[in-house]
Amino acid sequence: MKKIILFTFFALTYTFVLSQTSIKEQPTFYINVFINYDKNIWVESKSIDFDTIENEIKDIIYTRPFTLDEKIVYRIFAEKTYN
Repeated sequence: MKKIILFTFFALTYTFVLSQTSIKEQPTFYINVFINYDKNIWVESKSIDFDTIENEIKDIIYTRPFTLDEKIVYRIFAEKTYN
């Protein structure tokens, strides 16, 4: 009887440990956009025109390895003019 209880305890503990390690946080990919007070636009560290934002972001996303269910976060920073 003790062997059955001990086996059941270890089996449940092992199953619990495996289920906890298999759950992983999906990675997050950040794209930083900065707009200064002169309306110059920077995507990551590259200065671009307003008309080329879409192509620049596509190039950034398409040149990196694809991960299923990866989150993409656009962080947009802007300066304000003080008059």
